[in-house]
Amino acid sequence: MKILYCTNEPTSPIDRQEIARLQAVGDVMIVCASDSQTSEGQINGEAPRLVRLQSGPRRRKAIGLWLKLLTLVSRLPHSRIGERFPERNIYQKSRLLQQAINLAWKLKRIAAINRLLPRFSTLAYYLPFRRFEIEHRTEVLSADMIVYNSLPIMSADFLPLVIEMRKRGARRVANVRSWDNPYYVQFDSSATDYLVWSDFMAKTVGNAQKTSTGTFHSWGPNILRTFVDAPRTADASVKGEPGILNIGYAAAFGDTIVTLIEYKLMLQIAARLRAENVAFQILYRPYPTVDVRLFEAAGQDPDIVLCDIGSPALDRYGDGRETIRYGSPEEKMRFLNSCDVFLSLGTTFTLEALLQGTPIVHFYLPDPARETPEAKLVFNRIEVTCDHFFDYLAGAVDFIESYEDLGRLLRQRKATASANGVLFGRLGIEFLHEPNFLRG
Repeated sequence: MKILYCTNEPTSPIDRQEIARLQAVGDVMIVCASDSQTSEGQINGEAPRLVRLQSGPRRRKAIGLWLKLLTLVSRLPHSRIGERFPERNIYQKSRLLQQAINLAWKLKRIAAINRLLPRFSTLAYYLPFRRFEIEHRTEVLSADMIVYNSLPIMSADFLPLVIEMRKRGARRVANVRSWDNPYYVQFDSSATDYLVWSDFMAKTVGNAQKTSTGTFHSWGPNILRTFVDAPRTADASVKGEPGILNIGYAAAFGDTIVTLIEYKLMLQIAARLRAENVAFQILYRPYPTVDVRLFEAAGQDPDIVLCDIGSPALDRYGDGRETIRYGSPEEKMRFLNSCDVFLSLGTTFTLEALLQGTPIVHFYLPDPARETPEAKLVFNRIEVTCDHFFDYLAGAVDFIESYEDLGRLLRQRKATASANGVLFGRLGIEFLHEPNFLRG
């Protein structure tokens, strides 16, 4: 079986894991956009062949704009992320455009109108920019299967190729890489196959997208596999004074607006914990795309320690759009080994804390308790973007809903969750080493 794997960052830890697993199933060929900085020499080991799809900033921008326009007229999924988008539509420079988008959403939330609208993926396959050039065209187009991101807007470079492979009858395998992907408007609900973390994730796709088409293949959360497989280390990054509770926190947001507001909320939490007579220090791990110096300029707290990831900044896509510092499993373990408890507000890092066996306190302020602008924005953002947390953690993790209860638990050095078999089953940890995940 010949497999095309579409990515612009094949050297990232997650892509390496996925490529290696697909190589056990068939003959893999990596497809990168022509302006990707990755070379075959950077892909170590028994690497699959790398071919270039002609693309570039202008073409990517045109396709991205087209897909954004389609989002306005596409059916909403059954999810907070989809239905409450206007509450996080704060990045538009044009006030008029923001109002137009919010009006479109208001109309789409009328059930009778929403039922008449086409699905996003139906419209996406009518892309007007279908012409493309690719190396080894004949060989590439003879592949049996193409694997691509389940959110076409995240892989706009490859959409013309996906459309062509659909015409040729190849299996189109939508790779659901993150546990929040099934809840988005831009989900590809028309693929022939889906790579999902677990049977539970397959159900979330069906519940949110209201579709039962396609064959689901559980292969576990590859985003966590390097962490699961890495040998455990006893090293710690930070040593606190005796009697001081080390509270770990990993930032959930990396965008320019919310990332500083999230940090300011943590300053407020630190002040409340002092009022609750908790002897603590917060170990604050920034989001991988954020420079730690941003927080230093925003203000400091004597009880907050900024824990930089420490790895070099990489040009994620090769075109200057975003830099990222990938944390290694060893770095994450050293950080978690420093934590007596991990404070979770809604981040994938919570899963790594659970796998490490670190005690968890999941803090979620309900609307009436959000007293500051920072609390209102951050917890509202969690509420409207974290369907996955409310689905996966239900019955497995208790939510702490007041500063008083948070202070009481931390004074008593108690937690609301640790390694949890029910949650691990929902995540599909058991499928991470499944060799036959895509056969048939």
